[in-house]
This record gives sequence, C-alpha cells and structure tokens, in this order.
Amino acid sequence: MLVNSPKWCVCPRVADNHCKAGKLCGFSLIELLISLLIFSVGVLGLASIQITSMRMSQDAQQNYTASLLASALSSQISAQRSISNIDFWVTQVSESLPAGQTQIEQIPSGYRVRLEWRASEDQSLQQANAKSEYVIDVIL
Repeated sequence: MLVNSPKWCVCPRVADNHCKAGKLCGFSLIELLISLLIFSVGVLGLASIQITSMRMSQDAQQNYTASLLASALSSQISAQRSISNIDFWVTQVSESLPAGQTQIEQIPSGYRVRLEWRASEDQSLQQANAKSEYVIDVIL
C-alpha cells in the first residue's frame, strides 16, 4: 500500500504539493552561482562607495585645515599691518598640508594669501599633479 501512495514534499514550484516524477525541489548549482555573482557585484559596489567616501572626507579635512591656516595668517597680517614674522605660518602650512606652499602677494588694498597643496595623496588617482588651493584677500 505504501508503494502506490503519492510522495508529499514542500515545493513552491509544484501547485498541488505532489512531487512529480523527475521533478526535484530546491536550488540548482547554477542558480546558486548566479546569486553569488550578483551578491559579489553588490559588495564590490559598496566597497567602491566606501573608498570614494574616505577620499572625499580627506579632501574636506584638508580644505578645512587650509581655511583655518589662511584665516589665522590673515588675522596676524591684519593685526601687524605687515607680513613680517610669518615664518611660523609658512612652516605650519608645509607641515599640515601635503606638499603645502604659501604665497603672499601685495595687492593695492592689502595682501592676498594663497595656500596650495597636493589634491590627493593617492598617486594612482592624481591627474597631472592636481593641486588644490585656497585664496583669501586681507584688506588693510
């Protein structure tokens, strides 16, 4: 009697829950590999976004540092009404920013402070030695 009884299985692909002859329920190896491929592409996308986020965060930090240094230098120039004794600030810029340089030029209304630095420390991402700069005018 048990030989003729239908086999029961839980298979969402079979409407009446009877396993048909030759019909297997479950995942095949190719389905598993395709789902693994889709998952790995998604993980690589997330890793790329994370790397870009870290680079942008570093660029924002460098811009913030440059604005603080330029503001402090412009305050000292305004207080002294000249550009004497600024060696400390030039040293601070070169130490705080990658390949940081300070240029101070006199303009008719006061001075122009220009800070330049290497845009990214990642050599593979640099394009033609890209530089960032921050410029502030000190009006006396």
